[in-house]
Amino acid sequence: MLCSVYGNNICEGYYAGGVCTSVLTPFPDVLTNLSRSSNQTIASGTIATILGALVQFQAPKYCTEAVIPLLCRYTFPTCDPAYRMPTYQPICRRDCEVVRDFLCREPWAAMLRLLALLDFQYLDQPDCDPLRNTEAGDSPMCINTLNKG
Repeated sequence: MLCSVYGNNICEGYYAGGVCTSVLTPFPDVLTNLSRSSNQTIASGTIATILGALVQFQAPKYCTEAVIPLLCRYTFPTCDPAYRMPTYQPICRRDCEVVRDFLCREPWAAMLRLLALLDFQYLDQPDCDPLRNTEAGDSPMCINTLNKG
């Protein structure tokens, strides 16, 4: 489903495939910022590169399993269907902090160093601090990336 363009944002279906497919397929639309020349395929490839680096860094499986939905949902935020204009649903700050501070403490730092080396416009470094302290269900609802239910 395609929403109307509002400013530099548009809601569009996720089409890039790759590691984010299983995370994003249940959701109809993701937010794309047109001013960044966002390219889902390139961003998805970068996520795959980061995951490959985490595996080489010997990150524990529970870390990589937590990072995949976090990176995918951070990079491709879901459009909030409650609004008439493209409005994204942020990931929950608590989830981001748990992955950063507990599940993937050392691999997280390595991932940020890799992103800094790549230094290009398609993927932001995940930053938990600016995310709002909302709970799932609050408006605008944040996206829980850790619970499977």
